[in-house]
Amino acid sequence: MTTIMSVESRSVGDAMRDLDNRGLITGDFLLVSGDVVTNIDFSKVMQFHKQKKAQDRDHILTMVLNQASPLHRTRSHVEPATFVVDKESHKCLYYQGIPPVDGKKGCINIEPELLEDITGEFMIRNDLIDCHVDICTPHVPQIFQDNFDYQYLRSDFVKG
Repeated sequence: MTTIMSVESRSVGDAMRDLDNRGLITGDFLLVSGDVVTNIDFSKVMQFHKQKKAQDRDHILTMVLNQASPLHRTRSHVEPATFVVDKESHKCLYYQGIPPVDGKKGCINIEPELLEDITGEFMIRNDLIDCHVDICTPHVPQIFQDNFDYQYLRSDFVKG
């Protein structure tokens, strides 16, 4: 495992563009936010990612999410989010952060046209913890390079 520091980067988008410019990424890689402490078995996550890639050649990113009740102590009170997930494939179809309003829980507003392309059953989930751990293919930094306004992995890159 090699750790790559990008000290000039101010966002995930900056770091992705830096990685792409350096030409260091030649295969799938683990992207971990700097403030993550975990005991995740990364071999299982990587195996899951490889299975998904084998099934769908357009699969370029696997997010690590963990189910927890809305009141669980490990849930973020700062960054709660809602995920719309395909019931069969578990693909994230839509992501939206839930900003607090006046210090209280906020709400989401999903425009109906965003869901028009969904053909199968889906689940709207707010019981998932975003572990801020992702398995990415080399295409991810390239996409950030092509979309210079992308700054954040979830709100810019994941549909939402």
